[in-house]
Amino acid sequence: MEGHWYIGSADWMKRNLDGRVEVIAPIKDMSARQRLKRILDVNFADGHNAWRMHSDGSYTRNRKADAEPGTVEADGTFVTLCNDATESLVQVTQKIAPDIEQSKDDKVDQVKSTSKASTKAKSSSKKSPVSKKKASKKSTTKKPSRTKKSSRSTKRRET
Repeated sequence: MEGHWYIGSADWMKRNLDGRVEVIAPIKDMSARQRLKRILDVNFADGHNAWRMHSDGSYTRNRKADAEPGTVEADGTFVTLCNDATESLVQVTQKIAPDIEQSKDDKVDQVKSTSKASTKAKSSSKKSPVSKKKASKKSTTKKPSRTKKSSRSTKRRET
């Protein structure tokens, strides 16, 4: 983890550096350096979707047939890094709440009882159906009745 670590754009080419501003930032945090090193190592070790280009321009699959499941060579970059993230999340969760398995059921019961109480409070504060009808009648405009249209159509038929 020694040396200077920087993060920034991956396309430092003359055409990109001449016409715009490219920014890099130093990575000083050791845990961030370790995570970046892991990402690089996983990418370089990934043989799952890798192809090797030969000097004649042909390609061959770089996948190892005997790669052990659960390794980068077998699972690939995406699955490996997802597994790493899941493992990190589990470790952080255990540090924050070591008794989470025990308290999870208690929290579920607490949420259920809270939602029941809020449902009861909402239902008691609702207006009665009669007052809802009165309110809806005030706010709506009357639509023309269809009987007038039908009487017009019969008059047309008579002529």
